[in-house]
Amino acid sequence: MFGSMLCFLSSAFASNPIINTAYSADPSAHVFNDRMYVYASHDRNDAQEFDMIDYHVYSSSDLRNWRDHGIAFRLADSTWAKSHLWAPDCAYKNGNYYLYYPAQDASGRPLIGVAISHSPSGPFVDTKGPIARVHGIDPALFVDDDGTPYLIWADGGAKIARLKPSMKELAESPHMIDGATDFFEGPWIFHRNGHYYLTYPAFKAGGVGRGGHGQNYDYAISEHPEGPYVYEGPFTQSGPGGDNIHGSQVEWKGKWYCFYHDFSTSVGHENQGYKRAVKMDLMDFSPDGLIRPLQWTTSGPVMLHPIDAYSRIEAETMNRTDVPEGDHAITTSGDSSGVVYLGPALPGAWVEYSGVDLHSGANTFYMHLASATGGGVVDLYLDRIGGPVAASCTVRYTGGWDRWTTQSCATHLPGGVHDLYLVFRGEGQSGLLNLDWFRFSN
Repeated sequence: MFGSMLCFLSSAFASNPIINTAYSADPSAHVFNDRMYVYASHDRNDAQEFDMIDYHVYSSSDLRNWRDHGIAFRLADSTWAKSHLWAPDCAYKNGNYYLYYPAQDASGRPLIGVAISHSPSGPFVDTKGPIARVHGIDPALFVDDDGTPYLIWADGGAKIARLKPSMKELAESPHMIDGATDFFEGPWIFHRNGHYYLTYPAFKAGGVGRGGHGQNYDYAISEHPEGPYVYEGPFTQSGPGGDNIHGSQVEWKGKWYCFYHDFSTSVGHENQGYKRAVKMDLMDFSPDGLIRPLQWTTSGPVMLHPIDAYSRIEAETMNRTDVPEGDHAITTSGDSSGVVYLGPALPGAWVEYSGVDLHSGANTFYMHLASATGGGVVDLYLDRIGGPVAASCTVRYTGGWDRWTTQSCATHLPGGVHDLYLVFRGEGQSGLLNLDWFRFSN
């Protein structure tokens, strides 16, 4: 078992992709309340096409460990949508968060709806019906410095229109954006140094839609969000394993980041072309404002700060686990009260938490968990799996999957900042335990 884990851990997946508990795509990134949030499509393990049925929201304060907030909106939550929850986006205004989602109605038309929450992570409650005069997919929201909101979407080209303050109605008739050469889908607008950038997946010679593989990721620049734009060309393109790319760009703490997806984690699995993974890397600009070619990495950006091991750590906030269909994968679940947790953990599953600050050391490990079985054992490793086990904690039966208790064990871990691995072992093919949170003490 550990040999196959080591093989995976030494592979190319490192900290990119950033989401590992599920296949994900079409990331729309925003900074809310000094935290990075990503709104992503969810490709199911049994996907036969791009026929998504729910959205998860992910967030991070350190850009290395990402919290899965669980299902924020389902196809069944819509008052009108019947299939295909494609790429979403979110915006904040007037004390509310507005989730914009495209889907097909009962007649198969692609339309765009709005759902509202008081929290950036949801859950979101649908409003009545799709937005009038909007037909298409891939909505993106841009709120200018003066507070003016714009809706951008794909409908035979890149379309744009100002929104009313309600954020649910157009304030003007939609029109095509001039300058979006070779536009395919997924428009996104950001503002930098007085210039507006429109980025989008684009057709390329020999690429998807033209008898070959792949898409370019192109951009254009304007002095106004509604254009006209000057086409500048591609800054990256889709990677191996699939012919699709889609993403967003955002600034945080003085640096620019590009979020995108590829197919690296599903290579070799059935229908890999419909199962994608969200990644992120630093962006760079030339002195004249042009986007330099995006450098894809397996490590992702530098971690912003370590995790405090003495504070409560939500188990669903992680750096990585095995690929979604891997033998050692673990995923997240939620209960009716909205609590999201890690599990059920199957024998052999593992999860990594990056940059855990153990201060001067830790003598006790606390876990808030539920188990309907014997619970098994949680082995702790520091920095890598395969070395000495730092601690082994036996999990006791709690009385059921919905009966939560806090259990502890002795650890005697050294101080400093370490990557922490939890490996679950025992007997129980239906699962060993669900893990809500953990922490250490000295």
